[in-house]
Amino acid sequence: MQETFGNRITKLISEKNLTKVYVAQYIGVSKSMLTKYTKDEHEPTKARIAKLAELFGVSTDYLIYGKEHTPPELQTIKDIVDKAGKGNSNYTDDEKEIIKSMNEAKKVAPGTLKALLQILVDVSLRKLDEDRLSEMIKQIPDINLKRLMVKLLEDD
Repeated sequence: MQETFGNRITKLISEKNLTKVYVAQYIGVSKSMLTKYTKDEHEPTKARIAKLAELFGVSTDYLIYGKEHTPPELQTIKDIVDKAGKGNSNYTDDEKEIIKSMNEAKKVAPGTLKALLQILVDVSLRKLDEDRLSEMIKQIPDINLKRLMVKLLEDD
């Protein structure tokens, strides 16, 4: 049996020990509409899917597809690591830029690097709005790291 959106919602409600009434109120629908979602009889709006993801602490990709999605900027980093592990040095220009920046990042204080990585993760999971993102980028002290962050986020 294939796991559906409705199955995942039902499973998460149970795992989190929540009531359907609470979940329905949280996302702004009636209990009967939530039941339609859990039975795959009706599809929620994107906004309601986002609220469900927030409530359950999962990604919208998990709710919709049943698996996490690797954002492109993180996939690029994963590809670089995979190539390096296989002894492959045929990097694209974007990959070379990221490697250069990662080498420069070794000189950065660990707290700053952690903050930068957290920004990337938060952006990839759509947890930051544009104003908060701009504010966080302004606080990056190193101009090269600031440029890297802007470059990585431009493709988003």
